[in-house]
Amino acid sequence: MLTIFILPGIENNDAEKLMKSFKVSSLTVKFVMVDTVADINIYKKETLWYGVFYDNEYLEEELAEALFTFFVLAKVDILTVFKLLEESVKFFPRFFKYHIYLKDDLSPLQQGLIHEKILNGWVLENGKRIKSDYDKSILANPYNTCGVTPS
Repeated sequence: MLTIFILPGIENNDAEKLMKSFKVSSLTVKFVMVDTVADINIYKKETLWYGVFYDNEYLEEELAEALFTFFVLAKVDILTVFKLLEESVKFFPRFFKYHIYLKDDLSPLQQGLIHEKILNGWVLENGKRIKSDYDKSILANPYNTCGVTPS
């Protein structure tokens, strides 16, 4: 149902941890190790959706569990996920329909595509610690990225 392309990360590499983070009962995943985004673009995709991750990243369990629903119900071309960085939280496109080609920064080459954000969980990096109470509050409530509690 899903192909995941794994690119080499800069540090704290652990492709096995990334693969294990996708092991949920609702997903069947094929993993493909690649060296560059160009390798992804020329690869013949056999699944409707594919994802791209670095080998120093992994999914929180909540995100992995939610993916199946998005793949089945979403009427979009790209699914974007939250990633906790050293000092901020950002959205990154990480799941794409099979026909989408990528630039080196993992943004799509095509224009006019429909995006949807997945707010169920996080992409995290190996070796990165949650440093502050602010970071912990963001993890506890990903809808609230500005430090204000919604009413």
